[in-house]
Amino acid sequence: MSGLCCELRHEVDDREWDVLIRQSSLPSPFQDPRFARAIGRAAPDWDPRWIEVRRDGRLVGGLGVMVRRHLGLEDWVSGWSGSYGGPLWDGAPEVVEDLALAFRRTDSLRRRRSEIVWAGAERPAGPWKGWEPLKTAVLPLDGQASFDDFLRGTFPKNRRNECTRSEKRGLRVVHDPEGEYLIPVWELYSQRCQQWRSPVVPCELLEEFVSEWEEVSLFVALHEAEGVVGGHVCVRSGTELFAWLGTTRRMERVYPSALLIREEARWVHENALLRLNLGSSMGIGGVQNYKQLLGATEETRWILRDRAWWWPRRR
Repeated sequence: MSGLCCELRHEVDDREWDVLIRQSSLPSPFQDPRFARAIGRAAPDWDPRWIEVRRDGRLVGGLGVMVRRHLGLEDWVSGWSGSYGGPLWDGAPEVVEDLALAFRRTDSLRRRRSEIVWAGAERPAGPWKGWEPLKTAVLPLDGQASFDDFLRGTFPKNRRNECTRSEKRGLRVVHDPEGEYLIPVWELYSQRCQQWRSPVVPCELLEEFVSEWEEVSLFVALHEAEGVVGGHVCVRSGTELFAWLGTTRRMERVYPSALLIREEARWVHENALLRLNLGSSMGIGGVQNYKQLLGATEETRWILRDRAWWWPRRR
């Protein structure tokens, strides 16, 4: 369309992107260019890039990606390490169509894999390729007159009893916006990642996220005798709190996971948000089942997966 110009960039104007993010229906710090640069510093095999669409010189659409190169081939990911990404645009359908075409065509001969994780309930319009539904565990709190109403109506009775017994046995949960407990939480999380055979987000990256973005904070399970026994790094995105990463220790007669999620849900209610997003837990069936036992419902988010025809589906 006349007046639209699409370009791949290695650097962008943060102020323009701030405006674009605020205009989005799904504003998230994950889409902040400063967030992407921090990833590039902590994980140097990943390089941030941005596709921009401009109308008469004004930024009206964008898509941030992290690119990893190996032997001249590239992986493009928007929604790095379990976070969310995807296109931002001003609402005009021709803008998101241009973003889709640019994402598919840019450096396509070198690209072996593409992935976008999208937080919206509806997948973006346009000529994208490879969208699949992504089942996500969510505790909805919209419409709850009080937190007690939520607990009685959504949080199963046996989970409520676990929380009560855990508190009597010396367990408590603290909200940690300054990251005071980040290192012991990260140590637990990295050990669990080794068991799951999943990549570990570097501790120094999480330290920067917590210190620089007020939307990023920790919820930490503390036991009077054992110290830190679990925690989640959570991100406030629009009207939801996203429990991005973390884990808890397995303990006898004490239930840090249940108490953590109950207190995160309490924070969501106190801050007038609408839901607690517990993530998708792709490939970790036991974790997903446990979230359902906590009263979580399934919502559909979206993931785009596309591979070059010559790149094997399984490795």
